[in-house]
Amino acid sequence: MSFQVYFHNCPQELQDEVNIVIQNFENNDFELKVKSSGSTGLPKEISHDKKSIITSSRRTNQFFQLNENSKVLCPLAIHTIGAKMSLFRALTGDYELHFVNASRAFINEIPEGMKFDLVSLAVIQFGNLLDYHPNALDRFKNILIGGSAISEQMEQKSIELHLSTFIGFGMTETLSHIALRKLGEPFYKCLEKITVNTIDGGMEIHDNNKTITSTDIIESIDNQNFKWIGRTDFVINSGGVKIIPELIENYISSTFKIKILIIGVPDVTYGEKAILVSEEIIDDKLKTEIKNVIESKFGKYHVPKDFLVLDFKYINELKLDRLNIIKSVKALYE
Repeated sequence: MSFQVYFHNCPQELQDEVNIVIQNFENNDFELKVKSSGSTGLPKEISHDKKSIITSSRRTNQFFQLNENSKVLCPLAIHTIGAKMSLFRALTGDYELHFVNASRAFINEIPEGMKFDLVSLAVIQFGNLLDYHPNALDRFKNILIGGSAISEQMEQKSIELHLSTFIGFGMTETLSHIALRKLGEPFYKCLEKITVNTIDGGMEIHDNNKTITSTDIIESIDNQNFKWIGRTDFVINSGGVKIIPELIENYISSTFKIKILIIGVPDVTYGEKAILVSEEIIDDKLKTEIKNVIESKFGKYHVPKDFLVLDFKYINELKLDRLNIIKSVKALYE
């Protein structure tokens, strides 16, 4: 086999967009301009040259042992960096790439019995498969998740089902993931020729002669292995106590099987106070249980001062739009 693109119940518009990307990539001076999602800051346009694209593609292909006999599925929107990189990896590795519409229920669009060496998913798509189509997961030799952090509940389900699932660490500035963590293992491992280190306010990523800084908080094991903690963008300073929302969110979501966010809002006494935001109403009994668990695990100053119910917003209907949710919540407290 060799590079070939297949479309399953996809609109002509998607097919046309994919073909344009392929045609443009064939030019030696091709440059990829991508806008960041805006989930952690203002959206900005970033450019990557063809050499960087090929280098990144080869790293991922090598990690997952993808070659001319491989078959990969992409249920992501083509305008996203995730979908474009899936396409570039297939072009670089000379293998089959199959597209379906970017939706939570994409599994219904794939021909019965068709299997893949790799599928790239948003977290919400992976969660939908775990909840409603667990028997379909054996159709994927490897699963690659990107876009946001994953809950302990999802991770545990993946382990119980003996899935080969990896979550990527990266950002638009790095073109694609620069490290991968297999669910069930504690640390991210950098891909070939990439190293990281901690700095004040975040971390540095080194790729040959290129250095990128980010606001990610990590626990560094060595320069190629690390544990992701959270982002300094979202740290809440409540009366001098620094609260990392992601730590509490993952623990509570796993313990009580509910989706929540911990958000800091202005407060006269503490400067900022932490509130718990959920999509579903939490009764008084559960609120008390949640407060007790947070106090026991993280300390009394981490207990949310308020509980709020709000419809969560998503980017492309798949990635949690945390920044806009924070803005909406803070507006209620101004």
